[in-house]
Amino acid sequence: MKIKSLIFLVALILCISAVFLAPVTTASGLFPVSIQESRESGRREIVRAYELNEGENPAHISRATFDRDGFQFELTELSRREVPNYRTRQYVKTVTIYTQSNDFQTVLRELATEMYFEIDGYYGILALDISSINIQSRGTRSSQQTITRTREFPHLSAPDTSLIPRSITEGNQNFNLYNVEWRTQTTATVEYVQLPASFTAVATYRGTQTRTYNIGFSATAVYRGTLTHTTVGIQYTVRFTGVRIVNWRLFVGMLIFFLCIIGAYFVGKKYKPGKSGKIKTFACVGFLMCSLAVMSQTANAAPGIPGNSFGRGQQAIHLNPQTVSAAPSNMHVIGTPNIGNFAHTYTCGQRIGRLTVERLGRTINVYGGATMWAMDRGAGHFSFTGLNHGNTSLVGHNRGWNGFFSFVRLLREGDIIALYANGITRRYAVQRVFTVNETDFSPLIQFGDNRLTLVTCVEYQRNLRRVAVAIEIQ
Repeated sequence: MKIKSLIFLVALILCISAVFLAPVTTASGLFPVSIQESRESGRREIVRAYELNEGENPAHISRATFDRDGFQFELTELSRREVPNYRTRQYVKTVTIYTQSNDFQTVLRELATEMYFEIDGYYGILALDISSINIQSRGTRSSQQTITRTREFPHLSAPDTSLIPRSITEGNQNFNLYNVEWRTQTTATVEYVQLPASFTAVATYRGTQTRTYNIGFSATAVYRGTLTHTTVGIQYTVRFTGVRIVNWRLFVGMLIFFLCIIGAYFVGKKYKPGKSGKIKTFACVGFLMCSLAVMSQTANAAPGIPGNSFGRGQQAIHLNPQTVSAAPSNMHVIGTPNIGNFAHTYTCGQRIGRLTVERLGRTINVYGGATMWAMDRGAGHFSFTGLNHGNTSLVGHNRGWNGFFSFVRLLREGDIIALYANGITRRYAVQRVFTVNETDFSPLIQFGDNRLTLVTCVEYQRNLRRVAVAIEIQ
């Protein structure tokens, strides 16, 4: 009974341990808007794109290693960029203008053919719809004015207004007497004195006239067009690279399983026939559960991933001029290559600056010394190269959680890289991106100009290094 209990207890402990040692998958809470998978020459990559809304934390983006179709996918790059989002809407705007003429061509000249319009964050150009132009009268207005008529009444015997009509009519318009001017028409001599004999009355009559006139025209026109609303969203791109899984634990689990069955057989054979069946049963079930638990973790097994350093080891890399090969033919060489002799006051591991890739929105700290410690935190500086003058050479990891130089593969000719160090900021334009052998240090020598050289590894090619060369711009 002691043997049976011991076997059962051991099997139970192994099963519980296997369960607790099993990998735990946590949900990220954020879901990608797109997933792209590529398969080339046995290499697989999965790229997930996330578009975060306001209030969503990029820290919730899943970075965990996962398995698919016999490959283990590991995070190799996470990048952030601003993505413009466009929304459009059709818009119609009616415009009214006022004119003194109802001539179509006159009105058309007073209307703009296009107009810029903005409303509720939407903006754009609206075009005139000529067929929509409509001209209408704004109505009439009446006004009264005073008009006068003059009449002469000759041969009057006396300057008596009763001899003159009080009103006259002309064209259905009545005029009333307003003023009279008397003139002597003839004279007579009475006792040698000239006295008026007859008079002429010049009478002024006044009346009112109502005048009606058009006060103008109104023209309405319709402008039509598409308005655009632009917002800037943040997109994160997460790149996973897959390596084929070697299921060595599966074979180990199977071996343990068969060894347990054989062991159970010999244990049962040692005891009485009545007890051997129960012992065999307990042993087989326990060892079977243990083996299955071990095999359940085989999906997480993966071969080692090649190192990412330029050279190997924890110490800073020093350049031996005797081992430097000639500069590759595809490099831009100015002047005579030579080994620089730069004395830097920083200590190895000290933070000495920062590197910014403007188009990709990357900013990386730079540390003194091309060591693994520096590359685990950002970029390492080759101490024998320049810093802000000459050939400034930096090295960094390409993949993994510390893949700060994963952007090097994405660089294009003309990309601007800024390096801040020693209180000075210099800007460089990328000229070329190429690969060299891991033992070829020729890109790090001096070429007589101010340049920036970035070095990182090449995926799945341990003997190669990817190099980006950028020349200083003013």
